Amino acid sequence: MELITTAILSGVAYDILKSHTVITSKALKKKISKWLIDDQKIEELVTEMNELYIRKCDKDQIKEKFDKSELINKTIRNINKQKIKISQTHSGDGDNVGGNKTIINK
Repeated sequence: MELITTAILSGVAYDILKSHTVITSKALKKKISKWLIDDQKIEELVTEMNELYIRKCDKDQIKEKFDKSELINKTIRNINKQKIKISQTHSGDGDNVGGNKTIINK
C-alpha cells in the first residue's frame, strides 16, 4: 500500500473542489478508500480541509496549507503506521509472493 502524503491529499482535495463547492465526507471517502481510514477520521479531515479555506487555491497552495495543519499531518502519520497482515497458503510448484515481484535474469 502506497503511503499517503500531503501532496497526494492536496491533489485529492483539488480534484474534489473542481466539481464541488465544498469537500464532503462522501467525496473524500470515495477518493481515499484504499488507505483504510475510518468515518470519524474522514469527518475530522473534511472539517479541517473546509476550515482551511482552500476552495479557490491551486494544488500547491492547498499542499502548503495541509503541510502546516497539525491535524492533517497527525492523521497522515497514523494512516501510514497502519499495518496490514497478509496471510497466504501455498501448495504446488512455484512461489508464494504477496505483492509485486521483480525478476532479473542474469
